[in-house]
Amino acid sequence: MPLSKIGSNQIGADAVGTTELANDVVINTSSTDTTLATFTNSSGHESSSGIVHVKQSGATNNPTMVLEQTGEGGNSGDKQGLLIKGAGQNQGDGLMLGVETTNSNLASGNMIRPFSVWNGGYVAIENKNNETSWQVNLDGLVQETQIPVSQASQNINGMSTTISGDHLVTGLTSAYFNSNSLNNSLFFDSNTSKFQVPSGSLSAHYFCHFQTLLGITLPSSGNTHGYISIRVNGAGASNTPFASYREVNSSTSTSTISWETLTVSGVVRLDATDYVEPIFSGANGNNIRIHSGTYTSFSVVKIG
Repeated sequence: MPLSKIGSNQIGADAVGTTELANDVVINTSSTDTTLATFTNSSGHESSSGIVHVKQSGATNNPTMVLEQTGEGGNSGDKQGLLIKGAGQNQGDGLMLGVETTNSNLASGNMIRPFSVWNGGYVAIENKNNETSWQVNLDGLVQETQIPVSQASQNINGMSTTISGDHLVTGLTSAYFNSNSLNNSLFFDSNTSKFQVPSGSLSAHYFCHFQTLLGITLPSSGNTHGYISIRVNGAGASNTPFASYREVNSSTSTSTISWETLTVSGVVRLDATDYVEPIFSGANGNNIRIHSGTYTSFSVVKIG
């Protein structure tokens, strides 16, 4: 059916809201080269409502606007669906596509922009706290500003323990100068020495690093040992995927204690509520120490 054009003299300003436009307006055509509707303003636009404004005032469970293209096929690389074209701002910081929401239950009722694209190539995603969670800046650099990462150190109180199984390294905090005060996203709990993924988080890989100056009491004869490890989800036969081991004997040091710098690193996959923690151990009954200096740190960072 050919497109029927409606002239400006057929719909006047008084028609809006009257029975002339009270029902659905449907424009159909079967032509392959016809534009169904064009809205053009050849001068500078001064209204924040735009040249075309579609609004739904009531709460609803259905879309306010649907753009649908159901014909399958087309040439590779063709433009199909929604295409937004614009010259934009000269410095590249003009908003080309924005999704904005204002809800009294989110961000204290302030407007947030969950998704935005700017004409210089800048792309940003905001969370419900009105914080930028992820962005690609104008130089093409990807920035995930809320990436979970912590680095906690012990430099006040050492530890001295008679070994019986595994022992958790305590006294770690992200407040010390040598830990760079890192605890982004607050995954690390200094009270439990655990880096724990919150409930509801997606599965991801994390790089873990633990280092310390371990003091192993020398035996009067024979050998003894000590080790450090990164433990996943508490005690268990397969829950210590990484460990660093040191064996000593009575002649290893001229002192009664052999101080050994041990380091262990690795990548683990963690699901929601999973956690990692630093532990140390050695031969049962032997005394092993964690030095009180700035030698102990535990770091975790999400890598993907």
